[in-house]
Amino acid sequence: MPDLTEHAAREAICRLGASIYSRGLTFGSSGNISARVAEGGWVMTPTNASLGELDPARLSRISEDGDLLGGDPPTKEAFLHRVMYEGRRDAGAVVHLHSTHSVAVSCLADVDPDDVLPPITAYYVMRVGRLPLVPYFPPGDMKLAEATLDGIVVPRPTPTRRRRQHLCRDKGFDYPETRQAAEARGYTVHTPVKGLDTPPPPPEQKHPARRWVVERTNSWHNRFRKLRVRYAKQPAHYLGLIHLACLLIVYRLRVVLG
Repeated sequence: MPDLTEHAAREAICRLGASIYSRGLTFGSSGNISARVAEGGWVMTPTNASLGELDPARLSRISEDGDLLGGDPPTKEAFLHRVMYEGRRDAGAVVHLHSTHSVAVSCLADVDPDDVLPPITAYYVMRVGRLPLVPYFPPGDMKLAEATLDGIVVPRPTPTRRRRQHLCRDKGFDYPETRQAAEARGYTVHTPVKGLDTPPPPPEQKHPARRWVVERTNSWHNRFRKLRVRYAKQPAHYLGLIHLACLLIVYRLRVVLG
């Protein structure tokens, strides 16, 4: 396949992206496209960009060494594209999709919809606990956002004006319908944006959450040999050891150390 000029590649990627999106082969901001150009290097779709709304001027211009020469930051799968081009020197373009049917094939059958995964690690028990299964919807589908909101298993108090319930949503669901669905369920919605500073905690929040609390607790669990290296074959046995370790940690903190 002869290489396109940079201008022609930009127009072709946007035209192909709109066609793929309109046929339901990709949703939200999933999927990415790149094309080799005659000037050297590639033109690639940016990160967090919907294939249905691509702007030719904002596509990422990548050098043969993988450096960004212009446009928005490239897709997170840029490394995958480069590896494909290196493996297939005659390849002129790469289209990478998370299509509905391929995702459906990868799903497992006969799982407990109320608790999909067993307690594999102490970190999983501490951070997740129980993982429910929501019905399948294409990535970025509004119904997926609604099912996820309704499937949250952590008990939450009734939100008030003074004590709001906050919800951070992924950039792929950054559109009005998901915000409306979350606000209808009493959440205050936040969408993290790269490059912006994290806002300070409100004055009434004396002890803001910090990730080190979780990492510290995970480190405490790793001091128990049977948790650091999983010897228990049954999930129930391993979960019991985690509970026992938590009891010992609390006992040492409260009784031994005072």
